[in-house]
Amino acid sequence: MSTLDRRDFLRAGLYGAGLGLLPPSIARALSIPAKVVNRDITDVQHVVILMQENRSFDHYFGLLQGVRGFGDRFMLPRYNGESMLVQRNASRTVLPYYLDSREGNGLVVGTPHSWGDAHDAWDHGRMTHWPVAKNDVSMGYLKPEDLDYHTALANSFTLCDHYHCALPGGTNSNRIHLWTGTNRGTTARSEGAEMCVVNNDGWDTLNGTPLENSLTWTTYPERLQAAGVSWKVYQFLPDNFTDNPLSGFKAYRDAYGRINNGNLASYSDAATLPPVDYVEALHDNPDSPLYEPLYKGIGKTEPGYLVDPLINFRLAALTGTLPQVSWLVPPKNFTEHPGGGPPSLGACYISQVLDALTANPDTWAKTVFLINYDENDGNFDHLPPPCPPSPLPDGGYAGKSTVDTSRDYMNVPNATNLEPGDGQPYGPGPRVPMLVISPFSRGGYVNSQVHDHTSVIRFLEQRFGVMEPNISPWRRAVMGDLSSAFDFANPNDDRSFVRELPSTNLLGAVLQYAQQSSQAYVEPPAEDAQSLPVQAPGSRPARALPYRLEVRAQAAADGLELQFENHGEAGAVFQVYDRYRLSDIPRRYTVEAGKTLADHWTAFDATTGLYDLWVLGANGFHRLFRGSADSAAVEIHTQFEPATRTLRLSLRNSGSTPADCVITAAAHRNDGPWPLRLAPGASEEKIFELDASEGWYDFTVRGPGGLLRRLAGHLENGSASTSDPEMGAPQAVAAFSFADRLEALPGEAVESAQAVLGGYSGYLPIQAGPGTEFSLDGGPWVADAPPVCAGQSLRLRHRAASTLATEALSRIRVGALDVGFRSKTVAQLPSPDPAPGLGHEGRYGGALGEAALAALGAAALARRALDESPCEETAPPANH
Repeated sequence: MSTLDRRDFLRAGLYGAGLGLLPPSIARALSIPAKVVNRDITDVQHVVILMQENRSFDHYFGLLQGVRGFGDRFMLPRYNGESMLVQRNASRTVLPYYLDSREGNGLVVGTPHSWGDAHDAWDHGRMTHWPVAKNDVSMGYLKPEDLDYHTALANSFTLCDHYHCALPGGTNSNRIHLWTGTNRGTTARSEGAEMCVVNNDGWDTLNGTPLENSLTWTTYPERLQAAGVSWKVYQFLPDNFTDNPLSGFKAYRDAYGRINNGNLASYSDAATLPPVDYVEALHDNPDSPLYEPLYKGIGKTEPGYLVDPLINFRLAALTGTLPQVSWLVPPKNFTEHPGGGPPSLGACYISQVLDALTANPDTWAKTVFLINYDENDGNFDHLPPPCPPSPLPDGGYAGKSTVDTSRDYMNVPNATNLEPGDGQPYGPGPRVPMLVISPFSRGGYVNSQVHDHTSVIRFLEQRFGVMEPNISPWRRAVMGDLSSAFDFANPNDDRSFVRELPSTNLLGAVLQYAQQSSQAYVEPPAEDAQSLPVQAPGSRPARALPYRLEVRAQAAADGLELQFENHGEAGAVFQVYDRYRLSDIPRRYTVEAGKTLADHWTAFDATTGLYDLWVLGANGFHRLFRGSADSAAVEIHTQFEPATRTLRLSLRNSGSTPADCVITAAAHRNDGPWPLRLAPGASEEKIFELDASEGWYDFTVRGPGGLLRRLAGHLENGSASTSDPEMGAPQAVAAFSFADRLEALPGEAVESAQAVLGGYSGYLPIQAGPGTEFSLDGGPWVADAPPVCAGQSLRLRHRAASTLATEALSRIRVGALDVGFRSKTVAQLPSPDPAPGLGHEGRYGGALGEAALAALGAAALARRALDESPCEETAPPANH
């Protein structure tokens, strides 16, 4: 099947999956061709921006086919190998769970989402404290059938799955980024000094507050005004849900006060607001002595009838007088805020926007409609945000950057309460949905370039040439400008087949809201009834991305040096986790396009030179570097050739003895393995064609001395392709799990402090997944003979240590899964043998005689069984 045919096939599947038919507003939008003149961004004449409320990407789209959701193959590492989807609070384990509206209120109450708790959940990139910081309900998610309209939009246009909120925090600080490109600058109370906004503390509305409680840095609408680019904020007052951050800026407050005879009244006093036609006729007319151009950013520009909250916007679109840039601020119940209104009411509002824009085909043919969400509330998202390096207690930073990051940390006071800066990175925060709706973005694509709220301004910069100096150099380097989400050259080549579905139902959405709000929210299932969410398998068309990344390793005398290379056209962040030191803050490296950056890691064990580094980049870019001093002789080099979509993988033995290595495909192909025997000083190269996998690759290289390299990602060649076809593939809930007790002998469980092991060491049973193979490297553990088949247990015997608290390192491999863990002797039992303790995130279980070891949970997901496994094919258990 050709590349073009494959993408056509995927599109057909997207339109048919789950929905089958499309709402009339979406069908009409798809049927109107783009107006093509210059075949570039200048063909866009109108940009409409709708920022909704408080939903994370996994919360909305974690189960959707072909996006980086719950089926992501590269979840952050844990000591015991379990999935990072397994979260804990003080009392229980919480997995992501379905907010089933048949069982209660699936709309969910709002969860904590301020600066402090958001940073606690992020935990400098470790992402392990979500329920502790955000409550258990933060792990709830919705299914595509709960979001039929949003899913239809995603399957018809372009969905961004690497779009982040600008800051880990609340509404106002994120919305300020959308309208100004930053959250820091001068204020009326700071006498020229900079301050910042990191929380919702009251400056997001008028509320009769004094003018000194206002921000004074320049907003992007002011820059558009000065450049002669038309713009307007469409909102109904008093109900804009305090979602217009321009209310906190002195320039707009002054304009409001002058129009209202100096009265800076509360929005709630709607009767005092000037009529809309009065505002339009006098205050936005440069020839009028009453000219107040900023009033259209803060005043009442929509009458706000419930049946049509977009009267003036609709009229402007129909008559061809729509501004070049429009921001929409809906009433509370249309914002999709948890507890404030269901997604179905948000869908009704979005549908009305599309109806208004497509009523005049000439308007829609040159319009871009952007739908994003200000922040994630407390809703869980698994992908670590690509932030600047975290500060360390010694005054240094965990990582490096080739671009200035000085404006990307809270090193100035919070403007609203004068709280001093805590030095933490401003962001970005977790992922939130971004839907790019336009005749120039059709086709059901996913876009996986890293973006945040400043990317919207960057897009406006590209189109209208009005630059925003507030955007920091770091964000400008790392965050995209959304241009990769479009096809301006040939937008009408993709005329997808569409059919119609009954329209959104406003009355039904209102009734659903009333019914759901009267119930208690849906709580997580009982611990033993939980299971990991299963993302729909398959891929979808993917937009071309500007990334060409690589990380190279060089052995050092006391560890390893990594060199981060960026051969692409956009800056990138590499996140590095030391799997022997997962309690340490992960290091992050920002590398601008065309630059490189290097850093050094000290080996975990000075004698053996052990290291184990796990690297994550954008769009599934992953590298794993594991080895020891004994593996330093084998050098591995990669060379990617975009034009031919090939990977050249070269191995060289710089040692004095032969080296046996093997290359294995971990995904995307069924051939191999490729064993290599390298004589001293010899090199060998393997060439892999990647066209059949649309540029996706995933290889492992094993060699002497515990050498392991994993290379995974996507080779970009400037053309559209598909998302990772392995995401969401069927998988066992757990490949293996540590049992919740040790056993003295087969069948003789140790359950109390009075139990005596006799002359035996402890045994750790392991439950295998389907068709797995087992091996054990290093440490004090001795294993029974492999292999282990589904439903069978393997026993590991812990050898006695000479002294208590002597730590040892071990690695377990079961099929495609590879897990490292720590162990040490924590107590001597009545016999001479020890009670082993297993390390989990830097902590150890108590002595066996006290209460037995706590369960460490499911280890992680093994993707595939080995082809030559002696085990019979069996279905995995539903849960462990």
